[in-house]
Amino acid sequence: MDEPSSSLDQENRKIIHSLIKLLIEKKNTIIIVSHDEELIKLCSRVVTLNNGKIIEDKRLNNILN
Repeated sequence: MDEPSSSLDQENRKIIHSLIKLLIEKKNTIIIVSHDEELIKLCSRVVTLNNGKIIEDKRLNNILN
C-alpha cells in the first residue's frame, strides 16, 4: 500500500487503520509506504529508506504482535 491514509479526513483514516489492523490480525503480510506515524505504530517492522538506500531496519513491539 502506498500512503493508504494520505489525503484522508480523520474519519476515513480511522477506517483505513481498522482495515489494516484486521488484515494484520488475520496474519497477512502487508507492505506499506507511509509517513503516517499512527499507521506506522501498527507495523511489526519498519524499514527506513533515504535516496533508495536502507538507513534503518527495526522491529517494533506493538499490541498486535
